[in-house]
Parts: sequence; C-alpha cells; structure tokens
Amino acid sequence: MLPLFNNRTDRCCQLSWKFRKLRRKWRHHWLWIPFFIPVWIYEQVRLGFFPFIHFQLLHTCNPWERKLYYALYSKFGRDVKIRYPIHRHRVAIAIPKYKLALECDGDTVIRPKKQLRFQTKKHDLGKQGWKVMRFSRRRLSGEMDQVIREITEYTNIMKKRKSPGQFT
Repeated sequence: MLPLFNNRTDRCCQLSWKFRKLRRKWRHHWLWIPFFIPVWIYEQVRLGFFPFIHFQLLHTCNPWERKLYYALYSKFGRDVKIRYPIHRHRVAIAIPKYKLALECDGDTVIRPKKQLRFQTKKHDLGKQGWKVMRFSRRRLSGEMDQVIREITEYTNIMKKRKSPGQFT
C-alpha cells in the first residue's frame, strides 16, 4: 500500500510543479506589458495606422503577424482574432465571421514533420468549413496590398454567398 501512496504523491508533486512553472511564466509575461506598449505604438505609427492598444497583440509571435493584424483590423475591426482556437488547432490570425484562417510563416517550411503538420492542419480545418490562407514573410513585407486584396476578395465572395436575397 505504501508504494501506491508514494506514486500518487509524486504525480501530485509533478502536477503542482507544472502549474507553478506555468504561473511563473505568465507572471513574467505580464511584467513586460509596460515595455511592449510603446513598441506597439511606434510600430503602428511607422506603418501608418492610428495607434491603438489591443491586448491580443501579446499573443503574436512575430512582427509579420502584427503587421497583417494591423492591416486587417483597420479593415474588419474586432472580427479579427489572434491565436484563435479551432477544434484542436490554433490559427495565427482568424476571421471567424467568414471562416477564414490566416497563417504567417517564414519563407519556406524546411522540415518534413512541419510540412506534414501544416497539411493535416489545413485538411482538418477544411473539413470543418474553414479556408486556410498561408502567406510567406517576403510576401507580407513586400506585397501587403495584394495580400489584403486577396483576403477582401474572399470575404466579399463569402458575403455574397451568405446574403439572403441570392436565391430569389
């Protein structure tokens, strides 16, 4: 009976240690907010957008996601979500109203495991009715207008499909 009890306490200690690590991570994460805010404001002014503070920006991983988020936020408003959970996947940027998932990647996906994971993610989201658009870093830095145009074209198509007067 004693070994079972010891195993149980070991598991509880491991679990509490994981929670402690998670709390510590978030505690340190929130300490950086005052330093992020001036950087976000400077970034938005430099890109030509009216500065606003949105705490969803804490969840962005790279500057390309933020750049795309700023452009989409000026067009779609609060419909744009960052790190949006869909079933068992998390999408970089999503517009749930139109079931549009946007991914911002580096130039190429080199590792085969990553390629397989991205393909399964795209397949799973496609089964649930989501459209996945993937943009490279080069495209986001050089052709942002064209990227936004593609996204708005897709959303306009979805608006026309959802309009009630379409079949009359």
